[in-house]
Amino acid sequence: MAHIDAGKTTTTETGAVLYRHHLQDRRGARRNRGDGLDGPGTGAGHHHHLRRHDVHVARQPNQYHRHPGACGLHGGSRTIAARAGRRRGRVRCGGRRGAAIRDGLASGRQVPGAAHLFREQDGPRGGRFRAYADADSREAPGEPGGGPASARGGRRFRRRDRSGRHEGGSISGRIARRRIGARGDSGRRLDEATAAREALIEKVCEVDDRLLEKYLHGEPIAAEEIVPILRRRTIESLVPVLCGSAFRNKGVQPLIDAVVDYLPSPADIPAVTGTAPDGDTVLERPARDEAPFSALAFKIMTDPYVGQLAFIRVYSGVMASGATIYNPRLGRRERIGRLLKMHANKREDIQQVYSGDIAAAVGLKTVGTGDTICDRAHPVLLETMEFPTPVITLAIEPKTKADQEKLGQGLAKLTTEDPTFQVRTDDETGQVVVSGMGELHLEIIVDRLRREFGVAATVGRPQVAYRETLTRPALAEGRYVKQTGGRGQYGHVKLRVVPRPAGDGFVFENRIFGGAIPKEFIASVEAGVREAVTTGILAGYPIEDVVVTLLDGSSHDVDSSEMAFKIAGSMAFRNAARQAVPVLLEPIMKVEVVVPEVYMGDIIADINARRGRVKSMEAHGGTQIINARVPLSEMFGYATELRSRTQGRATYTMHFDRYDQVPPAVSEEIVARIQGR
Repeated sequence: MAHIDAGKTTTTETGAVLYRHHLQDRRGARRNRGDGLDGPGTGAGHHHHLRRHDVHVARQPNQYHRHPGACGLHGGSRTIAARAGRRRGRVRCGGRRGAAIRDGLASGRQVPGAAHLFREQDGPRGGRFRAYADADSREAPGEPGGGPASARGGRRFRRRDRSGRHEGGSISGRIARRRIGARGDSGRRLDEATAAREALIEKVCEVDDRLLEKYLHGEPIAAEEIVPILRRRTIESLVPVLCGSAFRNKGVQPLIDAVVDYLPSPADIPAVTGTAPDGDTVLERPARDEAPFSALAFKIMTDPYVGQLAFIRVYSGVMASGATIYNPRLGRRERIGRLLKMHANKREDIQQVYSGDIAAAVGLKTVGTGDTICDRAHPVLLETMEFPTPVITLAIEPKTKADQEKLGQGLAKLTTEDPTFQVRTDDETGQVVVSGMGELHLEIIVDRLRREFGVAATVGRPQVAYRETLTRPALAEGRYVKQTGGRGQYGHVKLRVVPRPAGDGFVFENRIFGGAIPKEFIASVEAGVREAVTTGILAGYPIEDVVVTLLDGSSHDVDSSEMAFKIAGSMAFRNAARQAVPVLLEPIMKVEVVVPEVYMGDIIADINARRGRVKSMEAHGGTQIINARVPLSEMFGYATELRSRTQGRATYTMHFDRYDQVPPAVSEEIVARIQGR
């Protein structure tokens, strides 16, 4: 897990991304861009020495976590680490010019809530990844069979331990025998590698008395003694860190070996918990084939050859191709047409999936991202996936009538695949409005519409997804009376609105006593209020974080109807909202800029000019890391501006942080612009 351009795809492709031959993603846009955003999962059968293991690489959390050594720990890495909770491992990658493994390792310690163990040392010099020291019995890059580095020469080293013996079979010896390089700094690097090995062994000995005793007596410690302890500690809380260069194919095999050796298999993790469909009973599903079947659909995508694919992670039990599964969220049964092991645009038919497997199911038409599928006789609802709220919108229109139908079909499929992508039709303008997580996200969506669905569309400028909220309590009523000669319409509602803390959402409460409003009309009042909440008072943006309490009202025996009370409820809410002093909210972004010190003053001044607030600054080698909060409306085109101000030497990451009140002067300008004044 990491932010964009950190090297996730390069690691899994062992360097192929720079040559645009992606295994994981066949989409031309991603190949040209060099990222694997929203790529499909990959299931790879990996032969580890004499043992066979299936290693699944998928776009989902709780795999290994990459931090790029070139810039240290990005804000995106910190954000992902905070959202991910438990981390299983960290990877440091080098190979590009400017990558500093030591700086990367140092910044890795800044990730909160995890104990780190750095298993490897050293890295690239001047853009050339020359060597690293490994703390167990793996062959390091630069060894025979390790790629081009093997042919560049270099010397081997053997060091005697305190007793004068060559450390050939121990961890110490295997570190000492690394091909460090053919330069004059080899001795220094060997000393650094030895010191790193000592630090690792000391860390491991802290949790094992037997190894501690051997260490204190100067006895060699074999790799076979270290691996089980590291595995146990990793499953508990330890975070192993490795280094390497995926582009130069250095350290990739040790990474896969570490995944096999250190990360927990499905049998090692606790039983997953869920609830019965009624929501009251807590159920457990252990990772055993004998347990009732349960799985989570973590990704939906459309394949041009087989239709909709549901990528599933099996938590318990066994499911066969052709079986009937149950979706407890919808209460519906569906039949699995085929089960596939995916290798991007290659696929392999399989007959069964077992606990711990990741596969793709064909034939599930109603299953969505985050849905549980299970055995009908043993229903369970696993924890659902939470997705962030889209923060940026733009209007999209087909260029011709022929594109109209294709646009609708394409958008429908894309919203099924991506829960963070939303589509709506503006009631006033009739325009199709799409919302996403950023400019790049929507750029990819538009590109996919053109490439995959053949839609020629006109795209408007990005628009910020503002919100509205209320700042004080208010009491109001709404009365809808209409007489047309026959049966009329009558609805009368009295309600109160009270602001809630940010992020608490909308709540409707019914406090009607004595039948002032018949029970059959209460739901209509709530429907009217919810409809009014979606179009605010100031500029038509949704109103958030408010509790609406229905207090009183009246009805007519003949003229009252559901429609009348729905309209009355909407009128009452809008009347109360006008009195409650509505304000405009804007998305605030968490921005982290990595910039050379010489440009720091200029960048800070630019952030302040964008109504941003600098939260902290941190020195990192010859650069400064600026942590700021900036309104999204001020960040459009920032990438180009940053490159211009720093001659392309600065980078930044940006993530949604919260909604905050817009300053009054800015709010007036926004409202006037939207209302066309």
